[in-house]
Amino acid sequence: MYNACEWGTIACVGSTGTGSRQLGRRAIVSYAPWSWRPDSPAYTPQQLANRVIGVPIISARITSHCTCLQGFVRRDEIKTCFAPNGSRFRLDAVMKGEIDAATLTEPHVTLAEKKGCRTICSAFFHGTEVASARVDAETYGAFNRAVREAVRRITPTSAPICTTSSIITAGPIPSRSARDR
Repeated sequence: MYNACEWGTIACVGSTGTGSRQLGRRAIVSYAPWSWRPDSPAYTPQQLANRVIGVPIISARITSHCTCLQGFVRRDEIKTCFAPNGSRFRLDAVMKGEIDAATLTEPHVTLAEKKGCRTICSAFFHGTEVASARVDAETYGAFNRAVREAVRRITPTSAPICTTSSIITAGPIPSRSARDR
């Protein structure tokens, strides 16, 4: 069983001889950023010109990220290579310096951030769950419960980046009576 972008799963299910099938669309919209090593000199999309970005084979991430970059660099400056399927392997390749950046999905996006990697571009896409006929309703339910538990375990460690009042006023919002004086 695996999950992937909707376009990728349609292509894979149609080309496999193992009898896999789409179980359904995931209840979320997936997020896939390009993760860069902490020592990378790139900080803006324009600096991604001619950098090698690893993307998985048969993926909507290829199209969506190239589209994102076209507003910042010329089409001939967008360089992608096929990187291993599985975010864990792509993150390893980025950290070893084998490729400049790679598209990742959770939980590896969070792991990359904890390792100091940064995101310059990102895209959102719908995904589906794919499995062989051996995955029955009970197994699929157990998988979904495990995903919910993983989300629950990650969520408490997330701290807010900033508060609304610090964004608007760079300090606490004055009380109404103080503003009316």
